[in-house]
Formats: sequence, C-alpha cells, structure tokens
Amino acid sequence: GLQPTYQGLRIDPCIPCAWEGFSARRVYRGAIYDIRVTNSAQTNKGVRHVLVDGEETGDNTLPLFAANTIHHVEVKMGESLPRVKEDGTHSGDA
Repeated sequence: GLQPTYQGLRIDPCIPCAWEGFSARRVYRGAIYDIRVTNSAQTNKGVRHVLVDGEETGDNTLPLFAANTIHHVEVKMGESLPRVKEDGTHSGDA
C-alpha cells in the first residue's frame, strides 16, 4: 500500500493479478492525493511508472506537499522502479 517516509509517501500496491487497477484518495499531512493504479501487466506487485500531477517521479515515493492542496497520482504496475530507502538513497546505490 502506502507507507509514510521522511521523503513522502511510498506507494507499493499488492493486489490480485486479475484486478485491472483501483482508485483511492489519501490525505497525508493535509495534502490530498487522488491515486489511480492501473495493472495492464496483470501482476500482483511492482511499480513500473509513477506520475504526480503529470510529472514522472523516477521512483515509487510520492513527494510531500503543502496542506490543502490536491495532487493527481497515476501508478502503472509492472517491473519495479528503484525504491527509495528510509535514508533517501535508492535501492542498488553503493
């Protein structure tokens, strides 16, 4: 699901392979995240692509935003993106 971190919200859905996706709304620190997950790869885990307000994030962590703002998140499931660890580095970093 969604886990709060120091960098933002880490998104890592785990759903049945047969699901085409889902939508959710999450309020975190007063900011509203409208999230749409698509699963054309028919996988149960893994984030291939994340867009926040139309811009690619490069990993599976949604940035923090000011309270009382609304942000649109598109998540495409598939082969995993690099993951951000608690210390802010990506998995696989030396």
